Amino acid sequence: NTSFTATAVINVSGNITLTQTAGTAGLEHTSTGSTTIILAGRLSQTFTCATPGIVVGPVNFRLNNSAGAVLAAGTTLPINNGATLFRTNGAFSGTGTITFNATASTLNYDGSTNLTSTNYEWPATGAATTQIIISGGATITLHANRTLKNTANYLSITSGILALGNNNLTLPAANTLSVIAPSASKMIATNGTGFLIHTISTTVPT
Repeated sequence: NTSFTATAVINVSGNITLTQTAGTAGLEHTSTGSTTIILAGRLSQTFTCATPGIVVGPVNFRLNNSAGAVLAAGTTLPINNGATLFRTNGAFSGTGTITFNATASTLNYDGSTNLTSTNYEWPATGAATTQIIISGGATITLHANRTLKNTANYLSITSGILALGNNNLTLPAANTLSVIAPSASKMIATNGTGFLIHTISTTVPT
């Protein structure tokens, strides 16, 4: 059982198993700031957490392992209220799941290595609530059709490219997408049969 009261960064190179003693949190962040757990091994790492409620407070998780991380059977990796899942490098696998808090949670592709999104961190339903960000300069290839949440600046590209490939990305409103000063290295690329779809009102102005 571990509790943090200030901003903390923990690099983990081996497997992670979160457990708890009755009546306590297994991993808790209190007060200001946040705690970030970084999966930073060289070999594939296994993450085990059978009870997501034992992670308390804004605890960020970062995958920065080119060999990836296995979510063990029965595991839920929780992205709590105010927390962020960073997918810097590598991919998730296994039969476990990732859950995003329904009030405020964020997904950030912040690495410089090109990646393809997956159902683990960007599911069709239950995705990050506040924002999906591409910030590391890499090209992120969309793995399946996706519809953005109707939230201002929900998809924010500050550095990098979202390549649609053969999948469609639907914007429920114009302000759900934020790409300030778009360029050849900061944009949405229609590089296959996929479309960028924006549904507009059929009301005729008078």
